[in-house]
This record gives sequence, C-alpha cells and structure tokens, in this order.
Amino acid sequence: ALMLSIMSGFTQQDLIRNQYMYDLYLANPAFAGNEQGLSTTLTYRKQWAGFTGAPVTQTLTLHAPTKGGRTGLGLAVLNDKIGARTVTSFTGTYSYRVRVGAGKLSFGMNLGMVQNNYDLSQIDYQDQGDPIVQNGRENNVVANIDAGLLFFTRATYIGFSAYHLSGSKYDVYEGSESRQYMHLVAVAGHAFDLSERF
Repeated sequence: ALMLSIMSGFTQQDLIRNQYMYDLYLANPAFAGNEQGLSTTLTYRKQWAGFTGAPVTQTLTLHAPTKGGRTGLGLAVLNDKIGARTVTSFTGTYSYRVRVGAGKLSFGMNLGMVQNNYDLSQIDYQDQGDPIVQNGRENNVVANIDAGLLFFTRATYIGFSAYHLSGSKYDVYEGSESRQYMHLVAVAGHAFDLSERF
C-alpha cells in the first residue's frame, strides 16, 4: 500500500480506439483522404455492458481526397460517456501526402473543439455537504489540436499521432482545474498474401 501511494498515477482521458483497422482515420489524422473516394464510418461501442456508468462510445467519420489527390479533408464527431462524464468532440482534418520511394508519407492535422459535460448528480456522495454536490451540472468547451504522420505502401502502414497538443485547461467546478493531456498513438499493419485466393 505504501509503494502504491507514492507512485504517480496515469489514466486514459480519451476514448478507446479499438478496431481502428476499419477506419485508420480514427487513430491518425494523416489517413484522411487516403481512400479512393469518400469514406464514411459509423461506430457504436458499449463496454462492460450491465455495469452502472459503463463506457459508451459513438463515432462518425467522413474523409475524402481532394481533386488533385495530394491532399485530403475529413470530419470526425466523437461522443464518449463514462459515469458522470460525457465528452463530445468535433474536428476538421487536413492532410497532405508526398511520394517517398515505393510509398507515400502523409501528414495530417485536426482542429476542433472538445466539450466536457459533468452530471454531478449521478455521483453518490458520502458527504452531502460537499460543495461539488450543489453544482449539479458542469459544462465547458475547449479548443483542440491533433497531428499525425503516416507512411504507407500498398501492403504496409506505420504511423504516429499526438492528440491534444493544445493542452487546454478547464474548470470542472469552481476552484478546480483540469487539463487535456497529450495522448500518443502508434499504429502499424501489413497485408500478407497467403495464396492466390487469400
């Protein structure tokens, strides 16, 4: 217990980006416009079903290449609810690609906003005199900047992205201060030919 009490704690603020192989744009903004045409994805994820306050996530993404093919544009709407906290984000994306050897190197940037909404009435407080209980609901909106780098060929991709570069600060209740911490994401994949049919 003593060892655990002196260690720094790290938690995840962002939604879990699983099944990203179906839409790499969710994991890296540099992927915006890398498909042949308009790509649209709608996902719904309910984790720990049956538990009160369990995480529920919805995402909607749209992205497409521009007419010249070297750039891409995208739009993402994400909603993530866990317990008393709901986070909704809206981001627009711009990506640019250059040919490097047998592949392409793409850089992408997201600009948008993140809304944090806290329904404090959903929390069971032991101390009803706690000043937080009196607030009931807190809502704030902060700016957001993300960036990504992606190298890909016909069969392979590898990328790195950083979310919340702006490190925006916000108040959950009077006298408190929270901030968005930067999240780093790495993705990689390769398509193997097992036979002529697979």
